[in-house]
Amino acid sequence: MGKPLKLLIFFYFFLTAVCPARAEPPLAGQVIMIDPGHGGIDPGAIIDNIYEKDINLAVALQLAELLQQDGAEVVLTRSDDRDYYPSNRCSLQDKRQDLTTRVEMAIAAGATLFISLHVNKDRHPGCWGSETYYYPGSAEGQRLAEAIQAQLKKVQPENRRPAKPGDYFLLRATPMPAVIVEMGFISNSRERALLLSPDWQKNLAMAIRQGIIDFFWQH
Repeated sequence: MGKPLKLLIFFYFFLTAVCPARAEPPLAGQVIMIDPGHGGIDPGAIIDNIYEKDINLAVALQLAELLQQDGAEVVLTRSDDRDYYPSNRCSLQDKRQDLTTRVEMAIAAGATLFISLHVNKDRHPGCWGSETYYYPGSAEGQRLAEAIQAQLKKVQPENRRPAKPGDYFLLRATPMPAVIVEMGFISNSRERALLLSPDWQKNLAMAIRQGIIDFFWQH
């Protein structure tokens, strides 16, 4: 082997060692459906003229941006203040159609995950803390919920709420792993102030994003 060829091979392996191929984004190839709960004529939980639907959307938009930076294709069930009610009535039948449309959007998009964002409300103002629900019997849904809830509890170290099973239509009807994330209690004055803070909304979005990454990478 001639000296020039030896040098060429040496430099090839040297450059390969010090300049490794750029790592693929952690969520490359994933299609993630984000569902900001409620919207339009359906405000969700209300207290002091604060609407759940607005908080859900604010966090969803931040989460979508973060997931796109991680290489995911992100689809939102809504990116503005809209609903999918077939009429202007908030009947149970119309609500079911709204939810069905959101599920159909996820299926049509080929979503690999379904993340529905909500804010909680309770008659007891002392209730607080985020919690994440999965469909009972869905092992992958449970694993996703636990990964997200673990990250949310890092944002709120005093939060002792575990991921929980919940027989909700959105979780029951979605064929892909799905969770409902209740990001806090709007009925708790302290947590309500946090939920309205853009910085806190960003913290929630970052926690959910990391939980999603953990779901795919921690097997």
